[in-house]
Amino acid sequence: MPVRRHSALFLLPHDQHRLYPVPCHSTLVLLCLLLLFSGHCRATGDLVMRLYDLEKSGHSIAKLSLSSSELPSAVTSRLSSYSLAWSEISGFMQRALLWDSGFVFASSSSASMTSSSLRAPTVTLVQIYTACSKGMEDLLPSLAEIKTLARNSSAGPCEVQKCGIIGHFLAGSCPLMQLLPLTRCAVYASAIEGQEQVKGVVWAEDGRSTSVPAPVLRRHTAVDTEASRSLFAVHLSEAIFTGTESCQPYTDFIVPCRGMADNVRVMRSSESISFIDNSSSLVKAGLCPASHGALMDAWLKLESVPSAETFSTLAIGLLVAFVLISVALAISVCWLSRSRARLQNAYDQVMLERSWDDGCWSPNSHLMGGLLGSSVIDEERLTPMEVFFGAQLRNRRSPGVRGTPALVATTRAEITLSNDQLCRESTILRAFVSDPSIVTRRISFAQLHFLRLLAKGGSGEVWLGQYETRYVAMKCLLPAKREDPEALERFAEEIRMASLLAHPRIVAFCGVAWQSLLHLCAVTEYMPRGDLESLLANPIARKELSWSREKLTLSSDIAEALVYLHSLVSIVIHRDLKSKNVLLDRRLRAKLSDFGLSREQSIEDTMTNGIGTILWSAPEVLEGKRYDEKSDLFSFGVVLSEIDTCALPYGFSRHAKMRSMQIVHLVSEGKLLPSFRDDCPPPIRALAQRCLSLDPAARPTAMEVTFELRSFIVPQLLQQQVSTVAGGDSGSVIPSTTSLCTTDAERIESGAAQQSTDVHTNVISEDANNKQTQTEPWVVYEK
Repeated sequence: MPVRRHSALFLLPHDQHRLYPVPCHSTLVLLCLLLLFSGHCRATGDLVMRLYDLEKSGHSIAKLSLSSSELPSAVTSRLSSYSLAWSEISGFMQRALLWDSGFVFASSSSASMTSSSLRAPTVTLVQIYTACSKGMEDLLPSLAEIKTLARNSSAGPCEVQKCGIIGHFLAGSCPLMQLLPLTRCAVYASAIEGQEQVKGVVWAEDGRSTSVPAPVLRRHTAVDTEASRSLFAVHLSEAIFTGTESCQPYTDFIVPCRGMADNVRVMRSSESISFIDNSSSLVKAGLCPASHGALMDAWLKLESVPSAETFSTLAIGLLVAFVLISVALAISVCWLSRSRARLQNAYDQVMLERSWDDGCWSPNSHLMGGLLGSSVIDEERLTPMEVFFGAQLRNRRSPGVRGTPALVATTRAEITLSNDQLCRESTILRAFVSDPSIVTRRISFAQLHFLRLLAKGGSGEVWLGQYETRYVAMKCLLPAKREDPEALERFAEEIRMASLLAHPRIVAFCGVAWQSLLHLCAVTEYMPRGDLESLLANPIARKELSWSREKLTLSSDIAEALVYLHSLVSIVIHRDLKSKNVLLDRRLRAKLSDFGLSREQSIEDTMTNGIGTILWSAPEVLEGKRYDEKSDLFSFGVVLSEIDTCALPYGFSRHAKMRSMQIVHLVSEGKLLPSFRDDCPPPIRALAQRCLSLDPAARPTAMEVTFELRSFIVPQLLQQQVSTVAGGDSGSVIPSTTSLCTTDAERIESGAAQQSTDVHTNVISEDANNKQTQTEPWVVYEK
């Protein structure tokens, strides 16, 4: 039966599933991480974390009436290693220590740990054995395993029922023998001899109950049942859970355990227990006492008090250094707060004057001032933060854009429950919230200053914002798409990839913010000059740009970005390289980006809406063949054509319909290639034609392109320009790329005033993609 092989972990030889313990020096760091993210994706069945949370939240409970002499040796030695005494630790810690060490109470009267009357003669401590290297938090079979059992059950009715908000339980009518293969723990049946049989549920899912747990072991099979076929269960309350009528909004888990007979031969070897049970079909299995949990060890370490002699001069020095650092941080925070206030006032003034006032050209500065001005002075509209969170109009102190807890329509408990549910259902999101590259770059919404909406597409939107003292672009899903798990997972994967990229020619990733995972928000570098396509489309820019100046610099910047992507250990293929995804900073230096958040995955839409990614795609991609990083070089050749002609490839027009389908057919057969101007420098044309080769092997690598641009093409163009100067031309040799920031910029800006293109509309301006040629915006290609 598949369930038996998958779930009965202790039936496997212990060397097949051994996990190595966490090093002692990392326990404190582990504790901090667990406490920080316990509200998002807490492990099911983690009783130690639950008891720790109850103690830290101010709850109290009486200590157990159990003397030190009556403690198992495993518990005593564990306390001694931390110089702690049983009578000195709290009631919560006593219960957590017993549980984490693998001991629970058992009684013929089903007594539990809820009061100080546990010293009754009928109450005993029973040891639970688990698979080697497994802890008590690993005992609960998963919901998927139980559902598989229910579907495959042939001996009788077996149904999984819902209980509470997120809990489930296995109906008591399910034959108990069917559950034995799923058990992950075992107890000696003789240790609880004489205990009465109870009727009730033997498995229940962790429903995130917040009550004080009281673990107690109960027998669910008849007293005269053979030991190896006996079934027990660990309950967390004195009340017996019988089914739907016992359900609460937040329920406790119930862990099933099987029994072991006294004729089991136990041999201790390498800190493990092996046994042979002649009365069952089992031949050999690895069992061990429960492994110590890292969280319990960290809790004990925090509880232990150092002796007086350990508080040395070094400790005093560290304490003084800590105080000095704290004072310095407080001064820095105060200064930063005042700086942000001054910066915001200056920014608002600039926006109201509808100008950046920096002496450089910005084709969208008139849009920035106008739209922001209307949002600031209109008291009857929602603030940008309220629009982002979908809040309703309400009374507020000012029309500012800083977030406050009142803007969020859900409570903290509901947000935690929502995040927990999303993590339980998605391995991608669970890995996302625990990824160190994400955790270390998480930003609080309180640190983000929402200014205005830049652009919106079919799936996502981009906001202009302020983080600390700089402007940023903030990308998120549309409210309608936040409920789509696949869209949320794709967005999380995009953010994880962006967090791993760092290069001067790649748009910088600043961080990620979320309160609820549904409001996931990526924060990236803000590029005020917009995209390359908008620059090339400007009539005045077409006259001013030349290969001896800006065009060569732009081409080199793009090539350097490809060198970085293709040089990673796992090669990153951009797969969507085009002028729309090349953004420009204030100095007109190019940075590679990709904002595929709003694009649809529909081939039909891509073909009918005119321009799409297919115009830049290599023939092997269009034909659905296997491709590698050389497909990016074909797209680079198309971009060189755009830079040279200042027009879309193949003479394409945004107003042309259905021509893209014809172009795809001709490009796939090699009958059509992008065109170049007659005055295009021959070295540039030759390089572009090599990149546009139909054979991927004949195309140069990104490294070769960059080397050729720097070593051959730049010197040739420089020599030509020098010759021109010698012939009487009074122009400069190779002016800086910022030459458009003077008189030319004024003419270009006046021409750009007729365009409605926003600063970051390239982020989500296209609403369609080809399903074969455009999947995720960044893809990793393994060599």
